[in-house]
Amino acid sequence: MNRNCVICPEGAREAVIMEGLAEELRDSDLRRRVRDVYKKKYDSDLNSYSADPIYAVRPRVVFGLVENSNKVRGNPTRWRFEPVLLTRRGQATGRTG
Repeated sequence: MNRNCVICPEGAREAVIMEGLAEELRDSDLRRRVRDVYKKKYDSDLNSYSADPIYAVRPRVVFGLVENSNKVRGNPTRWRFEPVLLTRRGQATGRTG
């Protein structure tokens, strides 16, 4: 399975584009925490999707850009992230590379 993915917004006027690795969240406690945060933020319930997979994306590279480069000096901007291993509770344990 190819875990590489790109996430970006619909509009590109002030875009943030993230490249990374997708990973299915299988831990039931972590899935519950995601559902709770989602419900609080969007006032919508994910419980009807409880059997569906939930994915987390570990960023490798993130690009930020503004369509009109006069608004921001140094447009576009790129950030790189070091890969980390996560514990079952989602805490970083250190670099993998």
